[in-house]
Amino acid sequence: MTGFGAFPGAPFNPSQAIAQALYRQSRVRLSRAGIDLEIAILPVVFAAIPAHLQAIKINHNPDQILHLGLAARRSKITVETRALNRLSILHCDAEGARAQSPQIDKHAPPLRRVPLSCSSIKQTMSGTGVRISLSQDAGDYICNQTLFLSLHLFPQAGFIHLPKPLRPDRKKGPLPARAPRLNTMTQAVERAILCLARPSAGRTILV
Repeated sequence: MTGFGAFPGAPFNPSQAIAQALYRQSRVRLSRAGIDLEIAILPVVFAAIPAHLQAIKINHNPDQILHLGLAARRSKITVETRALNRLSILHCDAEGARAQSPQIDKHAPPLRRVPLSCSSIKQTMSGTGVRISLSQDAGDYICNQTLFLSLHLFPQAGFIHLPKPLRPDRKKGPLPARAPRLNTMTQAVERAILCLARPSAGRTILV
């Protein structure tokens, strides 16, 4: 399983917090279900993503990889069903750089579809009470880049976008309408992991 670090406009990235929380709190419990959970935190840097994904493949060779990312403008969790061969050349990454091309790979197809049962993941996560939907648009930033490349590198790859939760250090002010709390989203992602592992226990899932 992977999460992402901070990037412009998002000094706190819930995807990193959730991945790390699951590794600390749930790894032993998941291992009893035959799941070997490992995590990696990816930098929000266009040029760095290919090498990081290659390193994951070489060092872990996971049967499945599930990426978590932040979609701050969305109000609910979204399970991505595809990635497009596109990148914005307008938005800067965490190092202030922009994508060098509007295409991720000029030799690749215009889109790649997620082979996982996204509807099953959605249904399983909904059991925690959070709002979940399927998405056909992973954006044009590093989340989409990561999923597009992963769909070529790994046997099974998926992506879950998380809305902005209540900040853990926030002391005052009302919670935005229907915004999920961080711990609830963590529970939902754990359910997604269990859902992915159902067909064959003992697989490695890298979060």
